[in-house]
Amino acid sequence: MKPGATVKALQPRRGKQKSGAVVAQPGGWRLRLRNYFRAHRQAAVESLVRLARAPVATLMTVSAIGVIVALPAVLYVLLANGVDYAQRWSPSPQITVFLKQNATEDARDGLLARLRARDDVERVDHLTPDDALREYAAMGGDVAAVEALEENPFPHVLRVWPKATLDGPPPVAALSETLRVDGATDKLHADVEWVGRLYALIAVGQRGLVLLAGLLCVAALLTISNTIRLAVENRRDEVALCQLIGASARFIRRPFVYTGIWFGITGGVVAAIIVHGLYGAMQAPLGNLVAQMGDLSLRGLLWWETLALVAGVTGLGWLGARFAAGRQLRQIHLD
Repeated sequence: MKPGATVKALQPRRGKQKSGAVVAQPGGWRLRLRNYFRAHRQAAVESLVRLARAPVATLMTVSAIGVIVALPAVLYVLLANGVDYAQRWSPSPQITVFLKQNATEDARDGLLARLRARDDVERVDHLTPDDALREYAAMGGDVAAVEALEENPFPHVLRVWPKATLDGPPPVAALSETLRVDGATDKLHADVEWVGRLYALIAVGQRGLVLLAGLLCVAALLTISNTIRLAVENRRDEVALCQLIGASARFIRRPFVYTGIWFGITGGVVAAIIVHGLYGAMQAPLGNLVAQMGDLSLRGLLWWETLALVAGVTGLGWLGARFAAGRQLRQIHLD
């Protein structure tokens, strides 16, 4: 369809004139709405047909976008599996609280009740002196020497497991400080250092992934923008003619924007295929390793992550095409 015909089709129809007045036909807004969607449908189909007429160039551009976007997606899957492995197989942080020998039973029970009522505590175990003696014997300690004493030297012990959080390490340090100032506490031992190192490594990986994904998204955006700029330049005479007959910038820009959207959709689909393909290819080599690690299971991109990937690349295509087409059209108009 010629640009002039499309512009004419987008103009609202008028009703019959009576005594110089213009009466809009009933349902005029419906007609304008239908024309609006018809124009977008025509632009989408036209841009798709043009891409299909140049399969080699289209395939190269789509493949480049897919590979660029697939790299951070693959790193995201690796990081997600690494975090899951670290949280499952690293020992749970634990706080061991040694109570004072002269602490009363009410003080011990009160501290135990307060700990079990806290939201940041997963579990609390209470070891009596007899329990501590049996554990000492099970570890190969000299039980005879302990039994030679008049009284059991082991104090009451509380073992506290802080509750893990999704966005950071368990609150070991804060909980330890609370227990340390309690009147019934004599000493405590907290596993803090390795927890901080583990989540520091996770934070470094997440920050690096965000930075790398940002750089690669810029690369994909520039790839789409340059492709659209060349497409506008190749149709320079057609664009100049449309501007000459009064076509709006929105009308001229629309097919190029849909071209960027198609690049985004197909590039996102290619990236998802690459990620799922690599995940499927690694299933067999890693099968024995996973089997030796018990209930650990590898994961790929979830369905909603796949949709988010395609939608994100589509948004990049729209943004890059809109920017490049608008800038190039302004330059042609000035020339």
